Amino acid sequence: MKNIDDFCASRVVSPNMKEAFIAYVRSDYARKYSMKSDGETSKLVVSKMNEDDLKDAWKEFVLEMAKYIEGRV
Repeated sequence: MKNIDDFCASRVVSPNMKEAFIAYVRSDYARKYSMKSDGETSKLVVSKMNEDDLKDAWKEFVLEMAKYIEGRV
């Protein structure tokens, strides 16, 4: 997914965090639109996300991750 690759590269996101972000975004879209997170439709939707969509998704991803980190530290 070139759009996510470019988004993460511009922010120097590690490969592991990039994979976690991709999984989060696909899962989030799948939940919102009642589709399989590992299906072709969710891949297509995520691959069509623009920069603003990715920024919003990144913020949600980081905020949700922070909840779990703070809850377990």
